[in-house]
Amino acid sequence: MSLNLHMKKHITLFMLLALIFTGCVIYAGAINGQFIWDDHLLIKDNVYIKSWNHLQEIFTQDYGAGVGREYHLYRPLQILSYVVEHSLWKLDVRGYHIVNIGLHILNSLFVFFLCMLLFKDRTLAFITALLFLSHPVHTETVIYLSNRGDLLATFFILLCCILYMGFHERKSVVLYIFIPISCLAAVFSKEQGLILPFLLLIYHYAFGIKIKKGRFVSISVLLFVYVILRITLLKSFLPGASAAIGMPQRIPGFFAAITNYLRLLILPVGLHMDYGNNMYAVFHPLVLIGIGITGLAIKAAVTFRKQNPLFTFSILWFFAALLPFSNIYPLPFYMSEHYVYIPSIGFLLIVAYGVRRFLKTPGMLCRITILGLGIVVGIFGILTIRQAAYWKDPISFYERTLQYAPDSARINHNLGDIYNIKEEFDLSIGYYEKAIKLDPNQPDTYNSLGVVYQKQVKLQEAEALFRQALKINPKFIDARNNLGVIYHKQGELDKALREFKHALAINPNYTKAYLNSARIYYALGQKEKAVDCYKKALETDPSDSGIYYTLGILYHEMGQADEAIGMFKNSLRGNTQNVDAYYNLGVVYAKQEQFQEAIAMLKKAKSMDESAADICYALGSAYSKMEEIAQAIAEYEKALKINPNYAQAHNNIALLYFHNQEYTRALEHCEKALSLGGIVNLELLEALEPYR
Repeated sequence: MSLNLHMKKHITLFMLLALIFTGCVIYAGAINGQFIWDDHLLIKDNVYIKSWNHLQEIFTQDYGAGVGREYHLYRPLQILSYVVEHSLWKLDVRGYHIVNIGLHILNSLFVFFLCMLLFKDRTLAFITALLFLSHPVHTETVIYLSNRGDLLATFFILLCCILYMGFHERKSVVLYIFIPISCLAAVFSKEQGLILPFLLLIYHYAFGIKIKKGRFVSISVLLFVYVILRITLLKSFLPGASAAIGMPQRIPGFFAAITNYLRLLILPVGLHMDYGNNMYAVFHPLVLIGIGITGLAIKAAVTFRKQNPLFTFSILWFFAALLPFSNIYPLPFYMSEHYVYIPSIGFLLIVAYGVRRFLKTPGMLCRITILGLGIVVGIFGILTIRQAAYWKDPISFYERTLQYAPDSARINHNLGDIYNIKEEFDLSIGYYEKAIKLDPNQPDTYNSLGVVYQKQVKLQEAEALFRQALKINPKFIDARNNLGVIYHKQGELDKALREFKHALAINPNYTKAYLNSARIYYALGQKEKAVDCYKKALETDPSDSGIYYTLGILYHEMGQADEAIGMFKNSLRGNTQNVDAYYNLGVVYAKQEQFQEAIAMLKKAKSMDESAADICYALGSAYSKMEEIAQAIAEYEKALKINPNYAQAHNNIALLYFHNQEYTRALEHCEKALSLGGIVNLELLEALEPYR
């Protein structure tokens, strides 16, 4: 008996390791992907993820508050996960992909555990988890970093289900604590966590298990309180404006989506990002098929509940998990591949059940089933790898998506962004103009097109576009900031400052407006005000090494050496490859007569850039002050080799040669400095007169 149990544990461990290995192999190529779509906003440009100082805002403000956007969403755990990662690997996209892939593998393991708990069949659990892990329809959920909320919500939903269903009869303080915690974590990750009570009711209904009121009611009350808080205090449960399209027009699209989801789960080809928000008539074939499938499936679930609880559980799980995406609550897309991430578990469980029945048959049919399963998983893996490859390059990703959604304003806009970054402005303008034609009410596109014209120094055209963006959305701070930049370039500094202040009134954490204000104050000679603005910028984004460096330069100019040194050091903590920071830190140390520290910093700068005459000159000056004449001369000679017209280096080396009684060389460098208009020591020149 113990030997049999030991074998079962080994088999289970082997299955779990096989799932982990399969997930790593399938998604290994996706690790080097890039930031795509909203990844730039939610991660790359998000001020809140760059410091632990914004935890309060993350848990009390809108999902997009860190970039000054209103999504009317509340997903603090998703943003918090980015904070943790940014503190570990900054903006190295590989780390974010590894976490997403890891979460998908963990979710697959949870699918295995859930099936084991419910059906006590290791093979069934393994097949379900393997199909879930490898299915190509999940590629978008795993690789698109902005879908982190789906992965986290699924993780906590499955954890809550495992704790609740697996230990339903046990009375444990630990369970009473961790079940509501996992429930809250699910809704703090994404709103679809609200389906938890429905999934638990399905469990009770399918298996005929009596509800333990205390545990179930506590979860339901907790989620009810969450919804009330969202509506009242956080005010982010419903969008600010009513949906333009009424519910009766939206609902048929849900049934069309069901038809399409089942097609993608059975035949996962033609996968892409943008399915649009198509409206379907009630008598559209896809809608009728979806209605028929839904009706028959639910009838079958009810009819065969006692004979086959697995069948009932799987069907009802599929439809219940799709409820958040039924378009009762208006959504940006009538369907999307990541919407089917949790529902697919129900569908794949039925598939696994069918496979499991064939595996129980002896002889050839069992072997054919094993071979067939291997082929299907292999095909799924290959399709997932191919799909993941599209996500690695933004241009190929958007151009491929455009083939499926040629009338998508968003895809055209995003392609415009890519070509804007590549400075292929004609292509960029073409895509932006097409996006505006397709949807003239998107302020982002006017703003982005304005940025292109700004780069081309077409300031009037840019200003008109920024104003149009603000006409559509007066709280659009990017356009407000860009309008201020235009005024700055036109020399209208008061107007520019007014725009930056307006942007900061909308979002006090908008770093760009502080930086732009600081530049204007510096240009006006108001260095103290510039310092204040840079300090406020650091409060919003303390990880920006460039701000520390700029403040260091400013403090140096103001003669505040200690403050300058502190800023340069902070800059180097964030960017150890900043040659200029090492150089300026060395210069400040030298002025403070801390020559050993100065030489150390200047040597570091020189090791990174041996072609900089200024670094060699500064090293020569430091050695000269320490009366290390030979080394000083060597550094000045290097500076002059790089820049033969460095007047001050000629002057300084002339003094050192005179000190060494090498009068001819001293005279040569002295005259060269004089010819270049440099500041020449007249006493030295007079002393060298006899050697002409």
